[in-house]
Amino acid sequence: MKPGEPVTPAPRPGGGPALRRRFGGRSPLACVEAGEALLIYPAGRLDPQAQALAGGVARDPEHTVVVLDLPLDAPAEWWTSVVRLLKRQNEGLRLIFGRQHGNTSPAIAQMLADRLRRPLLAPDGPVTPTAGGVLFVPTDRGAGWLTFRPGVPPRRESRRFPKPRWEPDEENGPWYTSEVSVAEALPAGVWARPMGDDPHDHRQRLVGGLLFRAELLTIVLGCPGAPALPLKEVARLWDALQPAARNAVRFVQYGPVAVPEGSGGLGQELADLLRVPVRLCTGLPTGRAGDHSADMYTICEDGSPGWRPFAREFGHVPRPEGGGAAPAAAAPPEIVSHRRPLPGIPETMRGVYQYIYQYAPGAVLEVVRSGLWMRPPEDHGDIGAVRSAPMDPAVPVIWYDTGSRETEQRMRRLAEEARQHLDPLTREVCRVLPAVSGASAAGALSPRALPPAARPARPETPAAAEVRAPARRPGPGPATPDAPAAALRSPVHVAAHSGLGGQVSRHAATALTAVPAQVAEPLPDPHRAIWQAVQAGRHTEAAAMVAAMEEHALRTAGPDSPETRHWLEIRADLARRADDYVRATELCIAVAHALLRHHGPDTPEAGTAVDNAHHCWERVTDFAEFRRIAPDLIALRQAVPGPDDRFLRAARRRLEQLDTRTASSSPVARRA
Repeated sequence: MKPGEPVTPAPRPGGGPALRRRFGGRSPLACVEAGEALLIYPAGRLDPQAQALAGGVARDPEHTVVVLDLPLDAPAEWWTSVVRLLKRQNEGLRLIFGRQHGNTSPAIAQMLADRLRRPLLAPDGPVTPTAGGVLFVPTDRGAGWLTFRPGVPPRRESRRFPKPRWEPDEENGPWYTSEVSVAEALPAGVWARPMGDDPHDHRQRLVGGLLFRAELLTIVLGCPGAPALPLKEVARLWDALQPAARNAVRFVQYGPVAVPEGSGGLGQELADLLRVPVRLCTGLPTGRAGDHSADMYTICEDGSPGWRPFAREFGHVPRPEGGGAAPAAAAPPEIVSHRRPLPGIPETMRGVYQYIYQYAPGAVLEVVRSGLWMRPPEDHGDIGAVRSAPMDPAVPVIWYDTGSRETEQRMRRLAEEARQHLDPLTREVCRVLPAVSGASAAGALSPRALPPAARPARPETPAAAEVRAPARRPGPGPATPDAPAAALRSPVHVAAHSGLGGQVSRHAATALTAVPAQVAEPLPDPHRAIWQAVQAGRHTEAAAMVAAMEEHALRTAGPDSPETRHWLEIRADLARRADDYVRATELCIAVAHALLRHHGPDTPEAGTAVDNAHHCWERVTDFAEFRRIAPDLIALRQAVPGPDDRFLRAARRRLEQLDTRTASSSPVARRA
């Protein structure tokens, strides 16, 4: 079904039956399915904003979600048609008003409940759509989601949909206020910040981008550009929490917090202050819970996103209480959540304070606070200095061991090699630095304290370092953007097929006007701006910047250059992040074809590209597109050797199964 096409709604997997009949042919109203919701609107006047609202709503397993996009002065017979249609629905109803009806929304909801003679859920104020399809009613715009029953006053249910487990029973304003700070509700939790000017832009970033997790309460501390938040204000917020919610808390430092100099850092100070173990995130969680898009980015000084940290969450325990003059030593923080540093490398051990991955014979790649550490398997020297080196929110680091001259040279080469296999945006800001042997304090290992020349120039060609891919994955895992670039397309093809149309051309023209084709003059590095746009969900803007840089690389470096391949690689990553799996699959397939042409079938990067294509293909929801791409993917599976042929057999079997279904079936709804 094409988006917005008025068809009879079909039953939805996992939920109750959808509305079984649409409006009659003479009705002034129309009803369409949009994502997990139904959209009712005046026939012939489908509002794209209302359609986007309905299409982005999270699924409600207990109710049919209905978006009513009707004007305030809708004739009485329109509401009669709505009642007639909703009466045919057997499961519960959750109503969302696509247009602002001011104070009349509760009255309309009550009228519908009375005429339907059944309860329904609706907000009593404007809803704010947020990351992951969550609908949030801010405390200054209404009481939240209410249950309307025939003939009785409405009852408050929650401020958020879906309702998280940690939400307090009453949330009619800020969680607390004092003379110096305020704790205001967010869709994903609560934000404790100093009093001062209204931080509108930061609020928008947290409301729209902070990951909502129904089982976890995210407490955001501080505000960029504001005075430091006193720790006693965090204790005040902690006291305001329901006891059952405290175990679900995850802290995020978003701005300055008043931590004593020479202390064990914010996580340790919180654990000592609250006298409980605490979890502190190393960045801002983003995306949609339980989905591939769930991610995390470090937080720069101005609140903008930095890089994707490898160590994502640290656990801190309180220091033992003692009677001595000097405080007891704190236990090292524990990495309790991390992301795999590179695809295809096995984890060989899980220590209390470390995660170590086997990278090459005689070398391990360890996840540390500031990035990664390439070192020999055995511990030696002041290992605590590397593991506790502070994180730079703008610069990830791969440290390399300097135990001996022979070891140092090899570890540096492996660290440079590992950097080449990071995802494109991380690779561009990553530095490879020496972990100076015998460092006596974490401050001796700081990314800002070491020379910028230690970072290789961008982009590095394969000849600039010995590039050896990590071991091949045993099969198609999460799509990784670290494969080399796709087969090249002309600038006209890029503009025509990127989904951006004239916008790409305008951005490219602005960037390239003063750059003759024969002059290789670089443009300003846009990687951080691209990353910020992706993190904020502005995928079109990010794609436009990448298209401009790709055209510049084509003109100045040529179609086979590492620069052009680099930007095409990022295009594939952007398509995946934007949930455009058809485009992402095509780009990954093009990557594999290009590598086969230039390097042959034995290059590990070609296998990685095929695995990525397989991963994205399995997430294509359009039957025709899924079927169209399948032959190319199967041909690549045959051409690129792998550890065995089970994934080739799986792709063939999947295609055979789909060929027996009707074109209206969803090939991904029944993914194995």
